[in-house]
Amino acid sequence: MHTIVTPNDLLDVSIQDQTSPLVNLYAYRTDATPTLTSDPAVDDVTLDINTNAGMTDGDAITLLEDDMFFQSIVKSTTATTVTMNSGLDKDFSADAAIEVGPWNMNVDGSGVVERFSVKPPPNLNFDIYTVGITITDNAAMDSAKFGGIAALSNGFVIRSENGVSQNLLLAVNNLGFAEQGFELTYDPKAPAGVYGLRAELNLHIRNGIANRLFGELGDVISALIQDDLTGLTQITMVVGGHVVVD
Repeated sequence: MHTIVTPNDLLDVSIQDQTSPLVNLYAYRTDATPTLTSDPAVDDVTLDINTNAGMTDGDAITLLEDDMFFQSIVKSTTATTVTMNSGLDKDFSADAAIEVGPWNMNVDGSGVVERFSVKPPPNLNFDIYTVGITITDNAAMDSAKFGGIAALSNGFVIRSENGVSQNLLLAVNNLGFAEQGFELTYDPKAPAGVYGLRAELNLHIRNGIANRLFGELGDVISALIQDDLTGLTQITMVVGGHVVVD
């Protein structure tokens, strides 16, 4: 705790360091919502579930319950279990919601729009400060392309839905990220491997605000895929911030 005294000594202001839990989550598409059949505990890497239908190795797996959230990657499944790449960091009950699906957004959304989202659990609110996009591809990247593929016909959209829908980004090419406040970094293919692009928006620096998501209202922040992105090796979105603590 630090105390700041104004020059005229009329008012003491106390500032407390922010210590609320961090939020760093991949956006994902929900392809499966299995049910837990037992209460999982801290450090468990295997969950007992009713079915693995719709789940694929490498999918993101997210648990949401009351004021708790957890995300990992599906390592393997059987008909009644799922093994994750990392153990739980808290105790959940069998009532926890599970959402499973891909976090790599290199999908074809040209016919039906594909949605990859992040949301708080029911009894928590998130303040989101950063949105990061990473793209890898076998082709060189420049401002006129989207990643390493041709500019998009419809555009890559990031949308916040927190009571009202608001688009935070519409980009048809890599330059579109920079034009709308994202800091761009190109990673060259040196000397082997893949080309890369990192685009990060800091809402606090750019706009002086956070984007608040209310769990009880079902708020989400999403990437909307409206074009065929299957030509990219990988494209992901990670949102960062913290849990709102009163």
